[in-house]
Amino acid sequence: MKQWCFLLILCLICSCGSDQTNTVIKSEEKIKKAEAIDADGLPMVESVGQKQIAKGGEKAEMTEVKEEPKLDDIKVGEETGADDTYMIDPSVDAGTLKMKCVIKSEKPVAWKPKPIDLNKWKIKNPIVYPKPVSFVVRSRPSRIYKKFAGEEDYLRYFAKDPHPMNWATEYDRRNQWYNVKEAVVILHGVKAGKRLPVEGGTMSAEISLSPINGFALTQSYHKHLEPTLIMAERSKITLHNNDYFDDEFIFLDPQGKEMKRIKLGKYAPGKKKAAFTNAIAHIEQWMPHGESDDSPAYEKPGIYTIKSKRYPWKLGHVIIVKNPYAMRSEGKLMVMDRVPVGKYKMEVWHPQLKPKKKFIEVEIKEPEDVQKILIEFEMPNI
Repeated sequence: MKQWCFLLILCLICSCGSDQTNTVIKSEEKIKKAEAIDADGLPMVESVGQKQIAKGGEKAEMTEVKEEPKLDDIKVGEETGADDTYMIDPSVDAGTLKMKCVIKSEKPVAWKPKPIDLNKWKIKNPIVYPKPVSFVVRSRPSRIYKKFAGEEDYLRYFAKDPHPMNWATEYDRRNQWYNVKEAVVILHGVKAGKRLPVEGGTMSAEISLSPINGFALTQSYHKHLEPTLIMAERSKITLHNNDYFDDEFIFLDPQGKEMKRIKLGKYAPGKKKAAFTNAIAHIEQWMPHGESDDSPAYEKPGIYTIKSKRYPWKLGHVIIVKNPYAMRSEGKLMVMDRVPVGKYKMEVWHPQLKPKKKFIEVEIKEPEDVQKILIEFEMPNI
């Protein structure tokens, strides 16, 4: 009888121990589910503004969360990635982007370039000659000379009043649009590709007489009307003054802060050691470059401006980019080749016209892929 009692008590004790063990195990399981352990052994968190809250509902330590930049906050030429150094890689699969920059219009607008309005664009201390001075006003088919009483007389004849429509070509009746010149497209996010890096450049300051564009005073490559240069980081340009008047040029950074000023004397056709034939301005003869000087170094991506102190309408731009997948429109089809396969954000910029979309999503889907993109600009006020 005593043995049976002893066995009964022993069974009861074992039974109680078993229940306690099961209870502890279930409790541990509940804790693990509530804590939601991530693969790295830390509680998973969600960012809410500038504080982090555990998914289980408990507040974590207040820490600042760095948000990704919005598209509208990105400056021209800047990349969004942390490590976006471009590397040349000829082995990558690539395709082509074909682009047209246009202003759509159901019918042509009544517009033609106008002479500079010197009541609006005033210059300081205009030069007046003691007696009229002869200038070549046409070099082909035969030279024609015209006498000017002073600088303002000269400018009214040669310079055109700046207007956004100066950047449009002749109206395309078939497609009902104007092609746009000097638009810039920049492909963000390309870290490796087949294109060689962009190089430095030379700019000239002179009066442009092209009957097509009607530009006023522009900065340009020699023999090319290009008021915008696209260059790599840590580049410099050499600026020449190929105009007939002394000038002072101001270099501004992307935030509009002055970087440097240089004073350059006028072009002097009587100087020896001629350098090239100026066939794009109003004279055609052997002549040297005007006085020149180097710009400051352009260290970071963005739009840098060059302006004239003497002529307020006279502007040039240098766009610094991180990769060579950037180009200007010339009023015709733009072809950007050797674009690596992938998805990118293309940025659109123009010195005067407003693009309808500043950023466009583009994708090269496979090797030899060709993507066609129509880039539209708003019609300016006439």
